[in-house]
Amino acid sequence: ALMPPLDITQAMIYCATAAAAVDGKPDDGETALIVQLVADTPALETPDTSRLAHIQAACLELLAERDGLEALLALVADALPETARAPCYALAVEFVIRNAKITPEEMRFLELLAAHLDIDQLTRAAIEKAYRTRFADPSA
Repeated sequence: ALMPPLDITQAMIYCATAAAAVDGKPDDGETALIVQLVADTPALETPDTSRLAHIQAACLELLAERDGLEALLALVADALPETARAPCYALAVEFVIRNAKITPEEMRFLELLAAHLDIDQLTRAAIEKAYRTRFADPSA
């Protein structure tokens, strides 16, 4: 199926949803976290609940297809201008870290996303370090 191009908000939601979906269907908590992250990102318009559900359903449908992850990454890369690429990667990293359990599948997804968005190693490391630091348990 030929997908219409995504807008920046849809692309970011696709990335966060894919990060949630790589280790199983996203649960309500993960969906709520995605909604919160999108709402907290000033550059994005926060979609209403039905539009968000529609975007996520389209994303999950794409992921279910053969080579769906490749297709999703290509769609997202096409949708994002240079200036939106690092913020998109940061949103996916924040989702993975705040979702509390970082799986090998999520790490692999972040690697693929960074590669498709041409995010250099230094930028990746800085974003990941910033979020790890921000969400670290200071008493640990």
